[in-house]
Amino acid sequence: RVWDANFHAKYVVEMGRTTVRKGTGVLSSMRTITYYQVILHPKLSGRGRTGREPFTTGTQRVVTLWRRYSDFAWVRRLLANNHPSILIPSLPKKSLQGFRRNPRSTFRLERKAGLGEFLQRVIDTQAFSKDKDVASFLTPES
Repeated sequence: RVWDANFHAKYVVEMGRTTVRKGTGVLSSMRTITYYQVILHPKLSGRGRTGREPFTTGTQRVVTLWRRYSDFAWVRRLLANNHPSILIPSLPKKSLQGFRRNPRSTFRLERKAGLGEFLQRVIDTQAFSKDKDVASFLTPES
């Protein structure tokens, strides 16, 4: 198990690359699916040598995951069920409404940034960081 809830506010979320793949299966083979690279950097309260990047520790390691938008929506839905009295951070828009004003590449960049903000807020909230579903979401597949 990679995720350690005792370090709930000790990670910085970085959204890395995105990759678009063709769906698999009969119904989804006609559409594309976007995967987002999530990189979790351990940090201490100080700053690194340039003053911008966080220190990293020897006991924690950088974790890299690939997740779809639907994975983020899944964990948000479960958090709402598990913690009904806590305000759950919102997710960015799923659809391309307003496509003419917002080219596809801009939409993907904005969505990726929004997913990163969502995840950072989740892991910075102590109750959420101890949630088993968040731990599952933040654990890479073997």
